[in-house]
Amino acid sequence: MFCLWAFISVPIAITIHSIIEILYPGKITEYGAYYGWYVLEFCSRVEMKAQELYAFLKIYAPYLQYQPRSFITLIRDGEEVEKYDFDDFMKLREKITPDTYDFFLYELPIIDNEKYDYCILRYKNPQDILKIEYSAIVDDFKFNAMQFKFQNSGNKYPLTFNKNQFIVKNNILFDMAFLKWYMNKYHTVIVDDKDDYMVSFMDQDMNYIELTKNNYIIIKQKSYEIITIPSIVDIYNEDICTGADEVSADEVSADEVSADKVSAEEPSSEDLSETESDVSDMIEINAEQETVI
Repeated sequence: MFCLWAFISVPIAITIHSIIEILYPGKITEYGAYYGWYVLEFCSRVEMKAQELYAFLKIYAPYLQYQPRSFITLIRDGEEVEKYDFDDFMKLREKITPDTYDFFLYELPIIDNEKYDYCILRYKNPQDILKIEYSAIVDDFKFNAMQFKFQNSGNKYPLTFNKNQFIVKNNILFDMAFLKWYMNKYHTVIVDDKDDYMVSFMDQDMNYIELTKNNYIIIKQKSYEIITIPSIVDIYNEDICTGADEVSADEVSADEVSADKVSAEEPSSEDLSETESDVSDMIEINAEQETVI
């Protein structure tokens, strides 16, 4: 406010000074010292009244103040396809298909904060996006990390969020979809699915962390969690192992069935003994019958 008054009053003062110097030579110094104090006092009183008026309007007429707006950005293949005002997005939300986009960014304005202008929340499903206040998530800023870097093919780029706060609970950071968007937006660099990149940073415990293309992190209340995505090779090897286990199980089952069949078809030793006894009895009976005849 004072700067505005200075910008207006200085040209006026210079003009008045020139006119008085022409009309009354030598009197400018005398009158300037006398009236200059009153002018300064007047400007100070005006500034104080203006501050009181601003405070009054802030309390009793908040709708007259500038209200920063919230935005929803739709991301697909590293591009910001659409960006809506929050109220407009809520009207169209039911018509948006989640699988059409990689993710959604909810830009929530932060008021009276010197470090950040927006708090950024990431969503996968637009149906999960609801109107929230910054005060509802302000306590989540308990995890801090620094020196985020992206390295690919020998080139290094800083991962700085500027005036946007991404370190928010449940946010997913540094997966392929996120890096495609970030590198395209802030460095105009295209990240391909075949790129073998690496992300590094220093966490709050001064641990040096390195992430590959198969990793990303989820922000927690006071820390983070590293998630590993199985690679195609891992999935292929797992399928082979699973298939081998199934084959072995089938072979064991087949062997057990064959053994059961053999045991069922072959007579036991007890059965053989009983059979031999019956045959002997039959021979003796036949012999007796022949003797009687």
